[in-house]
Amino acid sequence: MQSEETTIAWCRGNGLLPCAADQEQPPPCLKAGCSGTLRDATKDRLGRPCSKLPIRVILALAWTWAYDITITKSKLMLAGELSSLRNETFIDWRHFAREILQVLFANARPMGGPGEVIQIDESYFRARRKNNKGRLMQGNAVPSAWENYGDVVDGPWVFGMAWRHDGHTELRLLHVQRRDRATLLPIIRQHIAPGTEIWSDEWAAYATLSHHGYNHKTVNHQQHFVDPVSGCNTQMIESHWASVKARIQTRGRGTTSKMLQMHLIEAWWRSVHDAPRPFLDFLDAIKSVYPQK
Repeated sequence: MQSEETTIAWCRGNGLLPCAADQEQPPPCLKAGCSGTLRDATKDRLGRPCSKLPIRVILALAWTWAYDITITKSKLMLAGELSSLRNETFIDWRHFAREILQVLFANARPMGGPGEVIQIDESYFRARRKNNKGRLMQGNAVPSAWENYGDVVDGPWVFGMAWRHDGHTELRLLHVQRRDRATLLPIIRQHIAPGTEIWSDEWAAYATLSHHGYNHKTVNHQQHFVDPVSGCNTQMIESHWASVKARIQTRGRGTTSKMLQMHLIEAWWRSVHDAPRPFLDFLDAIKSVYPQK
């Protein structure tokens, strides 16, 4: 985008900004508390500019986030637009992007269905520290979380579901305080459609899945990685734990429980919106969450 005028014209042509004829009333603001959107990031409800950033800079921030480019590399790649921005500005706008994804995740259709296979598993998301140095996911004062019953566990435990479809592996990951049946069964029923074949290990919380409309198969990990009779395994979901942990522990150091879930939702979105067009997919997400009125 060579100028602010051409950027605004492009945004209007792609449904991200209202046309000039539609601006009888000031559009809402994007900033927290203003009920606004990236699509309407021109003025607040009183007609004041809602951001000091030009629209082309906002688009550049969205582009670097969509393509998962670090802040340091973003400043080098787009030095003309982004080099003068503080790191806090990047962080704020990337959080705005995750808020868009949070709405999509809350309204996502259940995964699977008859004839489909979904693997489920749970994993402990605290990094191991060498010589008792370095940061934990939730800070150094977090108590141990190896118990799964009784008092609330501070975690962070993450429950995951993996479904291979349409050429990619969709991951849905949720931060949970416990791994018991009362916690995991409602999540499974919300996110996995009845009739789905579910593969898991023999964790007791999954024992009643067959009573809730699922074809449940298990693998005993003390004996096999892949069940020799049914072929059941959890290798697909387990293969993604390391990459998700590495990403969050690198970019979300010391994150709170609330922010951990936001990063997990981002991992879900990226699992189904990878190359070649994550930026355009993100713009479509904005328009779906905040459609033109």
